[in-house]
Amino acid sequence: MTSSSPNGFGEVHTAGPFRAFTSPSPGVRQLEGAQNPNIEIQKRAPAEVQVGMPATVTLLVRNVGNATAFDVRVSDSVPKGAKLTRTSPDAKSDAQGNLVWELGQFKAGAEQVLTMEIVPETEGEIGSVASVQFAAQASVRTMSTLPKLLVKQASASSVLGGDSEVIKIEVVNNGTGTARNVRLEAEIPPNMRHASGSTALDTDGIDLAPGDSFQMELELTAVAAGPATSRVKAVSDNATPFESTATIDVIQPKLELGVEGPRLRYLERQATYKVQVQNTGNAMAKGIRLVVYLPRGLQFNSAANDGTYFPEQHSVEWYLEELNAGRSAVTELSVLPIQEGDFVLRMQGTAERVRADAIDKKVQVEGQSELAFSVADDNDPIERDGSTTYIIQVSNSGTKPDADVSLVVELPEGASAEQINAPVNYQVQGKLIVFEPITTLQPREQQNYRVAVKHSREGVLVFKTQLKSRNRPVSVSKEESTEVYIDQ
Repeated sequence: MTSSSPNGFGEVHTAGPFRAFTSPSPGVRQLEGAQNPNIEIQKRAPAEVQVGMPATVTLLVRNVGNATAFDVRVSDSVPKGAKLTRTSPDAKSDAQGNLVWELGQFKAGAEQVLTMEIVPETEGEIGSVASVQFAAQASVRTMSTLPKLLVKQASASSVLGGDSEVIKIEVVNNGTGTARNVRLEAEIPPNMRHASGSTALDTDGIDLAPGDSFQMELELTAVAAGPATSRVKAVSDNATPFESTATIDVIQPKLELGVEGPRLRYLERQATYKVQVQNTGNAMAKGIRLVVYLPRGLQFNSAANDGTYFPEQHSVEWYLEELNAGRSAVTELSVLPIQEGDFVLRMQGTAERVRADAIDKKVQVEGQSELAFSVADDNDPIERDGSTTYIIQVSNSGTKPDADVSLVVELPEGASAEQINAPVNYQVQGKLIVFEPITTLQPREQQNYRVAVKHSREGVLVFKTQLKSRNRPVSVSKEESTEVYIDQ
């Protein structure tokens, strides 16, 4: 299998299950550097021995090297044709029957004498081969380190929209090794802006030793209300990335305007409008100035709450010191329509570093025809077979012309029309006198109808009239009564 080395030195290849002895600690410092132990062995015996007589064989073991030899082991065998009587020091026997001396460590220059006493049993040349085994040890130590990055951010908890805030960033290596090529990656919150216009920033890389740190500042401008989360990540070539977040609450007032009032108004009929401003933001609005610009067809009448009219701009202004978040203020404006047409009231609002969206209120101004008429007789009471004249006055007291103004008169029983004076032609249809319509009746115009009537019956007799027009299609009726008596 193949595994990736975490220290960045490449790959380690192992085949099959692999178990390695784990050293609990490095070796002693004396084992560092070149280790050259050298064990020398020398075997001595008498030049001649006799059968049946004891003889001593000596082994001299010496470390002639410059380092300690470990696990020193000397082995020998009893010569063929002889028997062993004793050894010094005592030797052990291995599985093959050889003599074994376990001598352990041999420092440089140390030596040891081993002996074995044998008794020859046969004639001839006898002897054996002694051998020595030992181990050399060498040690090395290195420091295993781990860099650890930590990012801290410091800033104000809140910032007013339009202001700038400096975020102080500190990167610390809290580990035990040097962090290589440390870089910062910063994400700019969407409701804040960096001078570069970029939404992500990177720094050049530097090496950071254990315990070292570096600082930088990130200046951002708040552009919209709401929480702004700054994300800063420290990355390097050999340390685990570390991300830090810091939230700044962007507070900002927001003005929303409103105008409520009639959309349709008649000439010379006063109109009252409610003017409203609401702070829908999350911070207090200060220094609020509201302006309503009037169209030429509307004449300023009055304004509540110290509203000031400026004839030059034909506008009305209000000033409000402050308005808390979530609160609203309402005032009133009265105007008088003086000209027909379609007009627009435009409202604007500003506060410190805040501008509301302007709104328009459409107003349609129309003229209105006010058709009025009256009926009166000039002689009342009268004797039977006497005459009286009914005067009918028709007028337009409105501001808009009227048309097709039609008048119908109904005579009472026993009455007859003797003389008729009218601005239009007419027809007598039994008891009815039907006048042709007046084509146009202008504002302030008045027309008079005079009907002289002879009454041949006594009693209270009723003279009836009906009037209608294009703007007033439903007839309006009026009556005038005349008392007719018999002189006795």
